[in-house]
Amino acid sequence: MRTAVQLLPLPTVAFAGNEHGLLLSHETRQSLENDGHRTVMWRDAESVRLQARSGRRITSV
Repeated sequence: MRTAVQLLPLPTVAFAGNEHGLLLSHETRQSLENDGHRTVMWRDAESVRLQARSGRRITSV
């Protein structure tokens, strides 16, 4: 039997932006545009959680 997991409030996640003066190769620019999933991960002593930039929880329970 599973026990209920108490979730902490989700943090606010900043959106990625261009950084002036940062040198990127053509391959790096392509991977930044086409990588598909940007997530934030954090863990505590017992679990790991993933969240999309939109705030949607990705971690399965």
